[in-house]
Amino acid sequence: MKGLTLENVNKVFGSGLNQVQALKEVNFEAKEGELTLILGPSGSGKSTLLTILGGLQQPTNGTVLVNGKRLDSMQGKAADAFRLNNIGFVLQSYNLVPYLTVEDQFKLVDKVKKDGNLDEKTFKRYIDRLGIEQLLHKFPGELSGGQSQRVAIARALYADPDFILADEPTAALDSNRVKEVAQLFKDIAEKSGKAVVVVTHDLRLKEQADKIYELVDGQISLEK
Repeated sequence: MKGLTLENVNKVFGSGLNQVQALKEVNFEAKEGELTLILGPSGSGKSTLLTILGGLQQPTNGTVLVNGKRLDSMQGKAADAFRLNNIGFVLQSYNLVPYLTVEDQFKLVDKVKKDGNLDEKTFKRYIDRLGIEQLLHKFPGELSGGQSQRVAIARALYADPDFILADEPTAALDSNRVKEVAQLFKDIAEKSGKAVVVVTHDLRLKEQADKIYELVDGQISLEK
């Protein structure tokens, strides 16, 4: 079974009197077909945990397994290629290219990842569900925070990765849109066999979650 696993992961920043331990002996698992939430207040280590799960930074020690492969031991082009083909990120900064229209954001994905992206019919369905069809010819600077967030979700889905990692993906959305996005993530996990991991303090997402972890002061526990 495909999945993401952390085994005894620690992350330490700084040294001496300035040393901060962001993650403490974290053990975590997210499986295909499941929507997993990681809840916690600001400063609890959620974003650090997500970037380690996705290989954007390395743990100080411990093991990061993606589909049984050691992501923590990959470096350089090998790590970049693995992330490109296996992991879709929805980050708080949205990471949209400012001089490209929304439509061209997806064309850029086609240039970077030439194979394995969503077919037109499936992608159109996601576009409709996220309500961004009317935004395709707009530039990121013309979008609201909520619109940018929905475009970022669509772009992560477009590459059709095995894993979706989302950092506060509903922070700028109203309650009705939160329900839609939560159900979309749930459907993607169940119907497409993907592991979807969302780090958030938005309790409105709990109803759709298959598994819920709580992260407080760098220490994680399984709630559900």
